[in-house]
Amino acid sequence: MELEPDELRGDDSRHFAVWIGPAPSVSLRPSAGPFARNALDALVQSGRASVGNEILFASADEATSLPALLIPPADPVRLGAANRSLEKLGIPWRFGAAIHGDATARAADSSRSLEGVTASLRYSLVRSGSDRTDTLANAGGSPWIVAGPRYVIIASPLAPPATSFPLHASFVPWLDDMFSQRLSGEGGTPRSAVPGERIARPASADALELPQGGAMTLSADTLTAPSRAGTYFYLRNATRVGALVVNPEPAESELERLTPQALAVRLGTRASNVFTDSVAFTASVLTAAPQRPLVAPLLVFAAAVLLVETLITSAGLRRAA
Repeated sequence: MELEPDELRGDDSRHFAVWIGPAPSVSLRPSAGPFARNALDALVQSGRASVGNEILFASADEATSLPALLIPPADPVRLGAANRSLEKLGIPWRFGAAIHGDATARAADSSRSLEGVTASLRYSLVRSGSDRTDTLANAGGSPWIVAGPRYVIIASPLAPPATSFPLHASFVPWLDDMFSQRLSGEGGTPRSAVPGERIARPASADALELPQGGAMTLSADTLTAPSRAGTYFYLRNATRVGALVVNPEPAESELERLTPQALAVRLGTRASNVFTDSVAFTASVLTAAPQRPLVAPLLVFAAAVLLVETLITSAGLRRAA
């Protein structure tokens, strides 16, 4: 998106990325629960998803293939079967002990998509392997929603006694994002960053496609967002699996004056003075009394230098005599 240029050229254009393609087909099992059924029906009616066999949405103990969105079984007795299914599918996570008590869910990307969501029953997610994964949300300080190549796991059953997520307004849009961007096998997930920001490397990416051509290999767990605004595509085996959208911070386009308090915070001082005209600023500078005059220290320093010079000269004359 481009705007008419003005004095601040950095915000004349802004970049976006979105995957455009056929609606993903989802196979929903009864073990996912009635709220999942209602949410999928809403996506199908709006054309955001279709009924098919591309993506599995079920309890982990019923999972036999990927891609899949998986939840713990409603019956704790089935946890062993669920963990065996995860092992067979090559997913490096296992369901651990049950954790009771309300915990606030927070999205790992600092977005507000899960604001107000709580988890009353969740299972600890235990890593089993060294494969890279993404933590999409935390609850009680531990991973609550995790993802990796062709899978997403939620640590709570999708029912109100376990979590308020199915009743939250963000539930259906969140499912839409998971199906269309993370699990469809196409396009990938757009991620936003500001120039120079340190961000985590997606578990499924091994390179970054540059707008000017070529690609940059990614090997570390994190990377620095490019300094130039634009859209950069994550690659896995030369196939696009996501996008990194780099834009300047929106606050850079705000032209309102900072308050004295806000200016003091930016400068790292306890207080600051703000002047609206040059005359008042000049008068303040000329009339300001320094808290620590430098005249006395400078005179002492000059006297010390003269004394040292005199001693050195006297010593030299005595040796010459």
